[in-house]
Amino acid sequence: MSIEQIELTLHDVFDHMVLNKHLRELARKASKNYVMKKGFSLRVADQVVEHIFH
Repeated sequence: MSIEQIELTLHDVFDHMVLNKHLRELARKASKNYVMKKGFSLRVADQVVEHIFH
């Protein structure tokens, strides 16, 4: 799975959650963990999270 596919998937999953501050933080943490579990570095995970939750 490419990083672009991961970003699109996470954006679709969490799009409805970003308006709520508490849910937004949970979504950010879950997204970061998901990217890292897919074998990407913390730096890449941080970039993905910033890109999704800008």
